[in-house]
Amino acid sequence: MDNRKIKINPVSAVLIFFQVIFIILMIISFRNLFNSSEPKLDIEVSGLRDEIAGLSEEGKEVIEYNIYQAVSLNSASDNVQKSGVFIREGSLINEYFEKINVHYVNFIADIPDIQQSYKVVYEWSDNPENEFISPDYSAVAMCLDESQLIYGDFDCVNEKSYVKNAIVSDMIRGNEYIIPGHENIGISFISSVRYDDFKIQINYLDCGSQCVCREVSDTEKQEAVGLFVDFLSKLGFIKEEIPFYFYNCE
Repeated sequence: MDNRKIKINPVSAVLIFFQVIFIILMIISFRNLFNSSEPKLDIEVSGLRDEIAGLSEEGKEVIEYNIYQAVSLNSASDNVQKSGVFIREGSLINEYFEKINVHYVNFIADIPDIQQSYKVVYEWSDNPENEFISPDYSAVAMCLDESQLIYGDFDCVNEKSYVKNAIVSDMIRGNEYIIPGHENIGISFISSVRYDDFKIQINYLDCGSQCVCREVSDTEKQEAVGLFVDFLSKLGFIKEEIPFYFYNCE
């Protein structure tokens, strides 16, 4: 029987020990590197369900996820404090449009921690196949018009700017192409497939002698435009966000 003992060189043992430690540290470092590439955003809008009557827990999560996506796209920060998102005072629109069976929410979300704000829209219906709600934009967080920024410009990436045009067009269709409460003032729109090229025309519908169109005074024109701007404001949008023009034989 071979009773020879294996002798371990102390220097080799020390080197092996440090190699093992080095490998362990490299594994930890790579794990941290990959983890740090993912935004650690813990988004929660303060008082969301308290302020929006009828909002489900699912709806709350959808809204917060869309804000998360917007922040992730526009922020170099890897952290947003929980409950660090606030509904701007006076910005909340929470309406039920019975005629088209649509629950509609629009508000401005302010995030003081990162000095950013977004326009948030969420729609839902008791009818899952409601033609006036698209699954592509039933919930979205969008960049604001510069006039609505309170923290200054942050070069917001606006990948979903077309959505506001699509939402307004759906509401126009739902109101049978007239300004609600004013059957003599029509609103129609022309748009591309993704609503990037979008224009709204406002006009009086009552005819002249040949039933083509009629001339209107400046006062009538201003009234029609004012009513359309009011229509937009009830949806949570301002006139600078939606391209429109007035036309009556001009």
